[in-house]
Amino acid sequence: MIREAAEATRTRPLADDFPNAKWVSRWVANHPTISVRHAQLLDVKRASASTPDAVMNYYNNWKTVLEKFDLLDKPKRLWNCDETGVCPQRRGRERVICPKAMRANVQRSDDRENVSIMACVSASGKRMLLMYIFMGKH
Repeated sequence: MIREAAEATRTRPLADDFPNAKWVSRWVANHPTISVRHAQLLDVKRASASTPDAVMNYYNNWKTVLEKFDLLDKPKRLWNCDETGVCPQRRGRERVICPKAMRANVQRSDDRENVSIMACVSASGKRMLLMYIFMGKH
């Protein structure tokens, strides 16, 4: 893609190895708002559901619930429990070029084994011990 864009705008021919790693490093160095980062894995379903409208709708609904149950000023009564999977088969993290403030996500398929970690934290900062969940044998 970079080569095609360069060929469309250049007046002289490009080197056979363009763009090479040296060119990419120089280009990133010349653009201070861009950085090379390790990509984070993001499931396809989660990526397609994470739209700005969906996020705003979620937080508007959350505020309505907090007001309804008089919890806006009671952080000790608000707890969040979440699970995250650690994928032992993951080979390595991909590197991508993106704006510095942007998260770099890479999508992955659902056909993997995970070790799950369950965490529970209150809005006041208190936390419970982590719970590790391993795949059982049938």
